[in-house]
Amino acid sequence: MDGDTGEELNILLIQLPLAINERHKRVMPLSLLYIASYLREKIPGIDIDILDAQAENLDYSEICQRFWQKKRDIIGITFWTAQASFAYTLSPALKKLCPSAKIVFGGVHSTIFPEEASKHADYIIIREGEKPFCEFVRRIKAGESLDGIPGFGYRSTPDAEFKSWPDDGFIQDLDELPFPAWDLLNINCYDTNMHVTGGKRVPVVGSRGCPYNCIYCTSPFLWRRKVRYRDPVKVVDEIETIGKQLGIHQIHFWDDNLFMVRDYIKPLCEEIIRRGLKINWVGLTRASHLIKNADLMQLARDSGCIGMEIGIESANPETFEMIDKQESLEDIMTCARIQTEVGMYPMFTYMAFNPGETIVGYYLQAKFIDKIHEGLPWAEYFHPLRYPVYVGQFCTAHPGTKLFDMAPELGIVLAKDWSDYYHHKINFVPNSLLDDVPVRTTKRLRPVDYWICLDAICDTNYEFHHINQTIMEHRIEHSRYLKFVRAFFDACSGQLTLRQIWRELVKYRRLDPEQTLRYVAFCSLILGQLGLIRSAIYQKDIDIRPKAIDVPVGQKGLIKFGLFKRISGIYELM
Repeated sequence: MDGDTGEELNILLIQLPLAINERHKRVMPLSLLYIASYLREKIPGIDIDILDAQAENLDYSEICQRFWQKKRDIIGITFWTAQASFAYTLSPALKKLCPSAKIVFGGVHSTIFPEEASKHADYIIIREGEKPFCEFVRRIKAGESLDGIPGFGYRSTPDAEFKSWPDDGFIQDLDELPFPAWDLLNINCYDTNMHVTGGKRVPVVGSRGCPYNCIYCTSPFLWRRKVRYRDPVKVVDEIETIGKQLGIHQIHFWDDNLFMVRDYIKPLCEEIIRRGLKINWVGLTRASHLIKNADLMQLARDSGCIGMEIGIESANPETFEMIDKQESLEDIMTCARIQTEVGMYPMFTYMAFNPGETIVGYYLQAKFIDKIHEGLPWAEYFHPLRYPVYVGQFCTAHPGTKLFDMAPELGIVLAKDWSDYYHHKINFVPNSLLDDVPVRTTKRLRPVDYWICLDAICDTNYEFHHINQTIMEHRIEHSRYLKFVRAFFDACSGQLTLRQIWRELVKYRRLDPEQTLRYVAFCSLILGQLGLIRSAIYQKDIDIRPKAIDVPVGQKGLIKFGLFKRISGIYELM
């Protein structure tokens, strides 16, 4: 049947919660905001809503209840790999509530595994979603066949073969996309602090894609190593609109490489200054790009840039080579100096348990980052911890990355279910670390060392410290972990590899093997950074870094430090 039916279509777009949703930062669903605004512009006669279950911390029943409040014709669900299991369970529940609703999956995981995802949804959108989803809605509204839509796929019946049509390339002119539909969100839900300064921030994307090929990143698969840019004037139009409509004047650029193209970043900064916009902004780039455009850094600072995020990932040169980072530690140090000279705060992200890492590598990395921040105040709204122990994210062999295929040969993969694939859970431990031999640099751990080990795992390992657990459950779990720290440290005699220590602890203490391996890896990271253990083959002197960490001791100091509630009741374990 051809022609518009004339009936208004009701469309609901959903962002799903994560496995440890209550502890994860609230991430604005920018892809859904773009799809919504594009649909509004291109297709009349639609009613569209966005349900951000991640920001509102909704569970299955609460999502279904929201769904039931209003008739839905089309439901679009975007999700990462970590949310796939949730999506596969939610979809049939929504279908049962409204059998006529058409459920469409999109996002990273659906792009990587479209055939798998198609078993749980009516239709699949692959890669960039605006045009295929819009064409799908247009044809549904017009009663036309859905076959042949680029970047689209489905099964005619649950048991039928999956049919799909290759996407016809990416949107070349990103300026044809209207600004995101911010009015569909409750902006107050997004309270993740702006880096360094604190306060609310709004994401802006001025480009899509990345030309690099880092083994841990899905970008090469998703964007095919191609990059497209918006007109810098249009980007500043969006920033100005955000200020007027939302009253927020802090921008976080989500571009993969903000300083990669000089002809983009220079006019962007100049346009912000020309309009007299008083904003703070941060972004992500590579050290080599920033060095290449060092003469633009004062201009960037004048336009409101307070610092740039640079991915160190690891300070081990062997790891740099293995993850195909294509940068050097000298580049990182030069990049930090360039930023501090113009009054910016150099921000660096890092990732633990990359291939090639060792115990002494963690110590050298901590010393390297200490040197970067020498003379600078502590960035309260950037570092996850309140003292210079650098945990960051955990290396995860995400589907769609080269590491996903390489990981079983490079180490032990602990991820068992799709819900495991998020970077605040230890999912991979490299052989380079497991085959390292730890040796103690001090006779015993002090109370402050235990406190740091406990605080670090509570703040960075989302599954360790559940918000919905009781105080007594927390105390029991913390007690077990502190006992483990002591047992692990005692085993670091310089005779056994970490792999052997892991197996010994499992055998003689009857511990869960996977949890024990996670604890072994994490203790190696923290105690290694603190200089309390080192690699046996490393013969140079090591300073114990807690001497340089201002951590108060005693009950009064612990209350100030925020640890007394975690330690209270188990002090006798020290």
